[in-house]
Amino acid sequence: MCKIVKIGLIGSFILSGVVFGADFSKKTNDELVQLSGIVEPNDVLDYNKEIERRINEMTRKEAKEFRDKIREQEDKVYDNMKIKDLELRKKAIFDAMKKQCKDDPKSCPKPHHDMGRKPGKPNGKDAHRGQKPSPKP
Repeated sequence: MCKIVKIGLIGSFILSGVVFGADFSKKTNDELVQLSGIVEPNDVLDYNKEIERRINEMTRKEAKEFRDKIREQEDKVYDNMKIKDLELRKKAIFDAMKKQCKDDPKSCPKPHHDMGRKPGKPNGKDAHRGQKPSPKP
């Protein structure tokens, strides 16, 4: 009987972690840095939200240092992965974020660029085409 209760409790903790996701708000900045690159694909959106929330509360210098630490840790993790594994991880993250955004569009990150802006025409050329190459002398 005790084993059944223990298994039930363990199962409920695991299930609650899956259903409600990881709570990154209780982690320290150093713990968040250490998790960079190894966060479960289903938790990446919550992880990124917590990172952004903390960065918004930091000074510009602190935020830059924090981002740099996160990138360094992520690079360490990804440098040791096989390309196939890295591609599978990226796909799993993309699929998880796509599913979360479909289920709850308000939880999705906003695009960093203005999608509604029309490209200008500097110097009579389309901005998105770039400059024409200069003629060779």
